[in-house]
Amino acid sequence: MRMSVSVGLIVLSSCVSQLASARPPWEKDPPPNIVEDILRVEVNVLSASYDTTARVDATPDELGSVFNAEKDFKMPESDYLVAGEITLLPGERHLLRLSGLNTQRDGHAKLLRNIDYDAETYRVNEVVDSTLNLRLFGLTYGFRMIANDRMEITPTIGIQIGEYKTNAVVRSRVLREPSGDVSPVPVIGADLRYDFTKHWSVEGRVQYVKVSVSDIDADLLDWRVGVNWRFNPHFVVGAGYRSFSISAESFDAGSSGLVDLKISGPMVYLRAGL
Repeated sequence: MRMSVSVGLIVLSSCVSQLASARPPWEKDPPPNIVEDILRVEVNVLSASYDTTARVDATPDELGSVFNAEKDFKMPESDYLVAGEITLLPGERHLLRLSGLNTQRDGHAKLLRNIDYDAETYRVNEVVDSTLNLRLFGLTYGFRMIANDRMEITPTIGIQIGEYKTNAVVRSRVLREPSGDVSPVPVIGADLRYDFTKHWSVEGRVQYVKVSVSDIDADLLDWRVGVNWRFNPHFVVGAGYRSFSISAESFDAGSSGLVDLKISGPMVYLRAGL
């Protein structure tokens, strides 16, 4: 009899506990940290520092001088860059992102040494006007292995398209037409995100490739990290750091030369989900 009463009390206690913890039918679920949107738009501002080493050859057998654009041609060592991206999220697992970055720099310098540039020799004490413009376009596909309120892990593959134009002239005796090229580069990488609280999270992103094709050797590394503050499920502001570097050497008859470019610095960004 005593055992039956004890069992009854345990069952009754369990029922009362479940009733107490059950939510009333009119109470709504709390809003998620992240709304599963189908479109994200981001604008970021990068306080960029530059480090550019290059060589422009007349032919693959007649190499030019290796120069530093910031030191030899007095191009700006820093600048503010505005970059943007659009991300589509079709379905639960897929990600498509289109990104763009544009930098334009001009230099005006009195040379401290002779520099062989393409088929010309720029002599010491000559005043040289130079330009270096770079546009980067990226198209990325990602498979979202994990995507929830707490974290996101997304391996990615994509392509980076770089378009550059460069020129250096001595107005008193040498005038050149700008030279340039467009180069697509395949990349692999990953996107990561981890939420500490409803409002605070960290994220990281990396893309990398190293290729050797015919007469061209190149490697590219693009990474960023950031700390986010989410003030509602649709809008995020963040601050972080980004570094983009590309190193390429070509002995192709039409575009022989060397470029080693690094752009890096702190950034802030605003992201909206629709």
